[in-house]
Amino acid sequence: MKLALALLMIAAFAMADPYGSEFLQELESSIKGPELCTKGGLAGRQSRQSDEDWDDLNVTLNLEVMFDTQSIQGFVVHEGRVLVPTIDFIELDFHDDMIVTDVALNGSGAGWSHLNHKIIVTASPQLSQDQEFVLQIEFEGSPPNLGWGSFEWYEHEGVMSVATLSEPENARGWWPCKDVPNDKFTADVSYRVPSEFSAPGNGLLQAVVDHGDGSSTWHWHESYPISTYLISMTVSNFLHYTDHYVNAEGDSIPIENYVWPEVWDGAQEDLSITPEAFSLMESLFGEYPFKEEKYGHAIFQWPGAMEHTTMTSYGWYLVGGSHYFDRILVHELAHSWFGNYVTLQDWENVWLNEGPAKYSEALWFEHRDGPTGLRYYMESIDTDFEGPVYNNPDLFGNEVYRKGAWVLHMLRGMLQDDGLFFEALRNYLSLHPYGNAHTTDFQAELEAYLNMDLEQYFQQWVYGVERPNYEWGWTVEEDHLIIRVDQVQIDTGLFEMPLHFRAYSASDSMEFRVDNQEWHEAYAIPLNGFLIEELALDPDLWLLKHETEVPYDPTSAEGPPAYPTAISGNYPNPFNPSTRVAFTLAERGHVRLTVHDAAGRRVATIVDGILNAGPQDLGFDARDHAGRKLSSGIYLIQLEVNSERLTHRILLLK
Repeated sequence: MKLALALLMIAAFAMADPYGSEFLQELESSIKGPELCTKGGLAGRQSRQSDEDWDDLNVTLNLEVMFDTQSIQGFVVHEGRVLVPTIDFIELDFHDDMIVTDVALNGSGAGWSHLNHKIIVTASPQLSQDQEFVLQIEFEGSPPNLGWGSFEWYEHEGVMSVATLSEPENARGWWPCKDVPNDKFTADVSYRVPSEFSAPGNGLLQAVVDHGDGSSTWHWHESYPISTYLISMTVSNFLHYTDHYVNAEGDSIPIENYVWPEVWDGAQEDLSITPEAFSLMESLFGEYPFKEEKYGHAIFQWPGAMEHTTMTSYGWYLVGGSHYFDRILVHELAHSWFGNYVTLQDWENVWLNEGPAKYSEALWFEHRDGPTGLRYYMESIDTDFEGPVYNNPDLFGNEVYRKGAWVLHMLRGMLQDDGLFFEALRNYLSLHPYGNAHTTDFQAELEAYLNMDLEQYFQQWVYGVERPNYEWGWTVEEDHLIIRVDQVQIDTGLFEMPLHFRAYSASDSMEFRVDNQEWHEAYAIPLNGFLIEELALDPDLWLLKHETEVPYDPTSAEGPPAYPTAISGNYPNPFNPSTRVAFTLAERGHVRLTVHDAAGRRVATIVDGILNAGPQDLGFDARDHAGRKLSSGIYLIQLEVNSERLTHRILLLK
């Protein structure tokens, strides 16, 4: 009854709200909510030197799922290669609630410890550079649910099932792994489950072996490099059917769908758009990166979804048969390019996954409803953004998703050339095939392809906070349109952006753009007899902003708005190897910005000189006065201006 009622509610809202702007508008918070970063005490794992000591080449994961005890047992084999001159140990992540029963290195028993959610295996003798090794770990236990559905036993219609969701760092809860996104490997994964159940997985199905004892093993092979967080297990009483997408070359890509019986009809309806979504994504982003394998959906207990490579876990809540959540299907499919093909370098860069996937939702509405659909959807995801897109404190917050989408949308608007914009995205993807990327890569590769300097753009929109607030007015003088634009925001700095205006007469319209690069600017536009009656700023919504039309006043105040003297913060924080310190000054004066260690000793000076009033943004490269790299730890930024002295804590983590 609860399921039927929920699906009826979704259908009702779908009819009233086709862009999803009123019902479950924060769905991405359900998909990947901030609570996942706080439960279990494990998320936020910092990179370790040992992560860089070796490369994981292939993983073989073999698990038996035991529903009667809600536990698993099995083994994992890591085939690796040494990247440094020598290593004495191999370090993996594995939750302390789980039990390690045996460890072998290159076929022989090895010394090991399992503490603080880590397995450390002694390499004796040492392993040398370029040497390949085989590490096998046998384990068992009842995996902890670290929050946010990381490993969950659940029931639907009285049927006990299990599903995993390891993003960002919860794979360690159910198998020993290097729980970082930037070491990608091929994988063989086998799940032994009750014979009446299915166990869809990543890659291509190799075999389903019936053991004759009421259990079967589902064996999958992922031949494309995959990150730890993208491996998944879903086990239930699925019904299965196959759809197909046929690309422009005539190649047929199977779409394997595993569906609960009770949502069969709704799922067949809602998942039916997958071939159309495929066609759109390929036209924009290029060939499907996993075309030699498959794509598919496995229904699970969440209201959201997760883009496990070639087999998206898709919440039962999304398949009510109304097509209300088509945008989520498109979002997860888009991750095949942004996230699964080109994967974030580390979690500070998660917007490189989520921003393009979120913008793909907008592109879907544009595909379906034209420019009106694009505009309405971008308007629906305009939120009170505060923080940066890169390294936002809320790992899966609105800045990462929605502002990340706006970063792409505004760049597209600046270019005014859709062909060039999508070519640039395809070029970025092509430079990191089945690899990883950082925001700095994305910026540099866009700049090179577009032949543009995007430093100011990225500082404003990716690393910066807030948005411009325009007050503007206009008048007509001697067949010229005179426009006055003032930026009046006091919560961030000056924005340099082109502004698009549309002027209307009684029967026609004219359009033009101006470059806005100062706090206060005036523009004179020849009208050539055009009788203007109305003027609109950014009528098609290509710019994230606040704006107010005010009576034209040629005498409005010059100079930046008033600011307090304050340290706004530093981004990123924690940081490694560098950060940027943001602060504001109430007036021009002598400024001393210094860095002190935990004992209060000054270790570096960022600036010691005269600065103008207004917002400031200065870099710190974590080096002391002598140019030596600082060690990990807590440091204090101290701002001295005239008689004021302010401090701010920063954290360097290596």
